[in-house]
Amino acid sequence: MQDTDADAALALYLAKADPLMVLRDLLGHSSVLTTEKYLRRLDMTRIFRDAYDRAGRDFGLINPAGAQAEADAEFYEDEDDFW
Repeated sequence: MQDTDADAALALYLAKADPLMVLRDLLGHSSVLTTEKYLRRLDMTRIFRDAYDRAGRDFGLINPAGAQAEADAEFYEDEDDFW
């Protein structure tokens, strides 16, 4: 009989398990279906963000420095009032 420690057991689990099930366990979801819903949502968000950024660059609609300055102004109008 071979001794195994927690690290070896985890390594075996990660090597043999379906990646979606591993992600489910890491996120604490009770079902793989829940994990799949989150993945689809994240993927759609990434697709839209990438398309928005690409269109903005291609047509000169996005000024990254201006967008950052606008966001900073919105959330940090007065540093004394921030905290």
